[in-house]
Amino acid sequence: MGTVYRARDTKLNRDVALKVLSDSFVDDPARLARLRREAQVLASVDHAHVAGIHGIEDDGQTTALVLEFADGATLAERIGDGPLPVDEGARAQPIAALSTFPPFQAFPSFQAFQPLRALYGHQRSGWYTVT
Repeated sequence: MGTVYRARDTKLNRDVALKVLSDSFVDDPARLARLRREAQVLASVDHAHVAGIHGIEDDGQTTALVLEFADGATLAERIGDGPLPVDEGARAQPIAALSTFPPFQAFPSFQAFQPLRALYGHQRSGWYTVT
């Protein structure tokens, strides 16, 4: 649905992630509404394993979610390197439980929970979901 870019917030001097709709969806009201719902869901979540949202920006042509930047390989990439040791696998269990997290259940079309796109090895808690 969208593309995520690493960007620099020059006002606050920090890296952020910008999620924008793909060109093919920019003029689609349903996709724009879905992006706005995603922003609302993320704003309602305060969880160590979910990247936070800083805001939503709209310049009249492009709407973008401004998200907490989390750097690292995805879980899919990490698994591609070989089996996870038991201790790492155990740390991945909370990510699987996020599918039952009420905000994600309230919006069935909300696709923030994608375990194989979870970032591995982030400095704050080790695991984040990627929208």
